[in-house]
Amino acid sequence: MSVKTEIWVKAHLRRCFAAGLTGVVARRGATEAGSVFVKVSLPGGTGRVLAPAAGPAYDDDGRRRWATPLGDEPVHEDEIDRFLARQVAFDPDIWILDIDDPDGTGLLDQPGEDRPDPIGDALFGPLGNR
Repeated sequence: MSVKTEIWVKAHLRRCFAAGLTGVVARRGATEAGSVFVKVSLPGGTGRVLAPAAGPAYDDDGRRRWATPLGDEPVHEDEIDRFLARQVAFDPDIWILDIDDPDGTGLLDQPGEDRPDPIGDALFGPLGNR
């Protein structure tokens, strides 16, 4: 069972705020099932993009899967903005979050990283109840 995108976005931003980060919905997409792209802004005008991973949107534990389409290293924000504009042109239903995070994670699982999913756990309880 997956969560509506709008609910996931609101929950993730609340989690960011609770951790002392700032973030905004830079683009609102389809309420039910729009894809989420996250621009993680770093100091100095650089940042990273986390995008839905190819294949299933969720892993076996019910966590969203992420990819770094522009690479793992920070890139200039202009490059990120051009990439996101191309994604919107391709799929106008996407969501774009802009999160300021000096750690560069946006509080999201990184590709290949295994971390708990506090949003999913808070909404659905232990993994066995999903």
